[in-house]
Amino acid sequence: MSNWHQIILTSIITIIGGVSIFCLGQIILKFFIEPIQDLDQCRGKTCDILIFHRNIYLNPNSASEDKMKEISKEIRGLAVMLLAKKSMIRGYNFFEKINMITTQENILITHRNLIGLSNSIHKIEPINVQRTIKENKKREKNIKISLNIDF
Repeated sequence: MSNWHQIILTSIITIIGGVSIFCLGQIILKFFIEPIQDLDQCRGKTCDILIFHRNIYLNPNSASEDKMKEISKEIRGLAVMLLAKKSMIRGYNFFEKINMITTQENILITHRNLIGLSNSIHKIEPINVQRTIKENKKREKNIKISLNIDF
C-alpha cells in the first residue's frame, strides 16, 4: 500500500471515528443528561416558588381572589411539570439506584404535596385558617425533605 493510500485510509477512519463519537455523545446528551438537568431545574423552580409564595400559602386570605388563583395555578403547573420531567428520563431506575436523581417515591410525594398546596390556596373560613396553615407547613416540610432542599 502506498503512502497516499495509507494517508487517505487513516483520514477516513479518523473522520468516521470522530463522527461516530460525536453522534454517540449527542445521543447520551439528549436522551440522558439533558432530561436529568431538566428535572434538577424543576427541583430548583420548586424551591423558588415555595420561597416566593410562602407569604400566601402560610397566610390564608392575605391576597386577592385573582392572585390566589394565579398562584394556585402556578403551583399546580409545577406539580405537573415535575412528573413530566421525571417521565422523560430513560433508565430512571438505573440513575435512581446510583443516587444520581431523586427517587420516584420522593417525586410522587412532592407532586402530591404541591397539588395539596395548590388546592389550599383559596378563601378560607376564619375558623379553618390555623388548620390550613398547619397543613401547609406540613406539605412544605414534606416537599423540602423529599427534594432535599432547604431554605
